[in-house]
Amino acid sequence: MSKATYYGFNPPFLNAVQTFANTSQSDPEPNRYRGILPRQSDLRLVKNDVLQLLLTIPGERVQRPRFGTTLRSTVFEPMTDEVLSDLRTNILTALSANEPRLINVDVQLETVPADLLLKVAVTGNMSYAPTEQFLLNTSIPAPGAAI
Repeated sequence: MSKATYYGFNPPFLNAVQTFANTSQSDPEPNRYRGILPRQSDLRLVKNDVLQLLLTIPGERVQRPRFGTTLRSTVFEPMTDEVLSDLRTNILTALSANEPRLINVDVQLETVPADLLLKVAVTGNMSYAPTEQFLLNTSIPAPGAAI
């Protein structure tokens, strides 16, 4: 199978103007910053898309009522094994329904009570290159946690 290349744009929370301004004439990919929003591709694009999926609450996106996970709303719940198991199932279901570029996906959840954090690790392989590993680590602070 030949490697597919996916293209997308940086999410709005990244500083596109600063990235655009920092390009130089010696840039090996001078066209990646053409236009207002810089392009991204492959692994970086998939990581950003998975992060957006994790941080979107179902019903938040217009015309996509099933897109998202219950991750952000679960931080308000007591972190019992049952709640973590339900959240893990919810994330795996959302990833399998919305992210065809990932295969062999696994999700690990860990609570850090001292820091009021929920750590999320998503691992798997890229469907277009099964030997290429995918890893995304993120932490979600609980309400009232110092960031």
